[in-house]
Amino acid sequence: MEYTEIVKKTRDKEVEVEYIHLSLPSIQPMAIQWSKGIEEEEEGLWNILCDWIINESDKISEVFKESVTDITDLAERALVEQLRVIESNFEKQRHFWSEFENDKHKADETRKQLEETLRKKES
Repeated sequence: MEYTEIVKKTRDKEVEVEYIHLSLPSIQPMAIQWSKGIEEEEEGLWNILCDWIINESDKISEVFKESVTDITDLAERALVEQLRVIESNFEKQRHFWSEFENDKHKADETRKQLEETLRKKES
């Protein structure tokens, strides 16, 4: 573990500072001036607010459109993959049943030959 010692050193300074007297008008005239300014520029302020709202709505709309496009593309890719899997399974099933039919046909032929052979032997 390491310890650090901090030592503060100070020195006395004497400097002449020039002060400026700042006076503010009373609250009432300031409030009147502000309200007059707002009244005079009210339409401009509403226009600025309206423009801001429209711009933000356009941005949000664009983001929403991009999101919808992304989701649609994702859904389409998922459906294409499902279709591929279904088609693959269908081909496997078709091949299985085709082989099954061939094997059944061979089994029937073998059974008929055996029956024929047994009839010949019995007669």
